[in-house]
Amino acid sequence: MLHFSANRSDKLRLSVLDLTHTDLATEEDKKYQLDYWASLFKSTTWEELKMLAQNNEYIEQASDEYYVAAGPPVRRGESHPSGQTEPPCY
Repeated sequence: MLHFSANRSDKLRLSVLDLTHTDLATEEDKKYQLDYWASLFKSTTWEELKMLAQNNEYIEQASDEYYVAAGPPVRRGESHPSGQTEPPCY
């Protein structure tokens, strides 16, 4: 993955990862599972999230939080914007 880091002071460091280049992940990136987390942000379906969450409890929590943050149905009986009627089960 491509990294960009800027030290603004001894108390603030801003780091940016280019999630479109996971094929360029270094061994250090893989050690800290940055490539795995990139997959979370690149996923486009709940099925992809469910598959990622099976192997990582933190991604499971993050995907649950995302489901909640995406917003509840507007009216009773309407589906979630994702098309699902309830959060994914793991």
